[in-house]
Amino acid sequence: MVIAIPVLVTLVKIFVDTQITPFSLQCHSLVRQFEELDAQQSLQPRGVLVLGGEHLTAWDQPPSKIGDQPLLVRAKPGLTPALAAECFERLVGFYQPATLVLFLPTAAINQNVSTLIKVLTDIRELANYYNVAPQIAIVPPIQTPRDGQAYASFTRFIGELTSRTKTTPGIAIWPLSDALMSTRGQVDATLFWPDGKTLYPDGYERLASRLEQQAQGGPL
Repeated sequence: MVIAIPVLVTLVKIFVDTQITPFSLQCHSLVRQFEELDAQQSLQPRGVLVLGGEHLTAWDQPPSKIGDQPLLVRAKPGLTPALAAECFERLVGFYQPATLVLFLPTAAINQNVSTLIKVLTDIRELANYYNVAPQIAIVPPIQTPRDGQAYASFTRFIGELTSRTKTTPGIAIWPLSDALMSTRGQVDATLFWPDGKTLYPDGYERLASRLEQQAQGGPL
């Protein structure tokens, strides 16, 4: 009977957790990963929080500040706007950022823009509810040499997203891909590893510079 008690306690905990916080397994996994990272580093309140996956996961040495604001990057593969909304309290609200910068995954260019706008609006409303992130910046998917003929799709997506969010207070679109373009107007392949999707440090430096220009409202 004594042996069965820990098992019973575990089952009760699982049941209670599921009933009180019915988040997806992906959300719970992200929260655990963020908690592990926060044990090593955390953001000072009212700083800049950068969320995303894909390209951000390989950003080993992001700057500690953007302008005079502290910067914290939290990136995990699979971190989508929908998950950011679902797990908002822990993934965003916990850090009390003044600015939330959300990098969209490449797959976003193939999604229904209306659905994406709905999710972004939900994030804006959650930020208002938790009294955080007066400014939310959305970074469209970063173009890479692997995207090939999809460049036109990126352009259309950014144009529609920008147009559709103009009437949404507190949301701005920050296109950063042009920082990775060559003088010929094409993605500079020398900034990427041979896999065509992972940036070298020089590429991340360009992104950081453009990110600071956007945050300061300076010229592109």
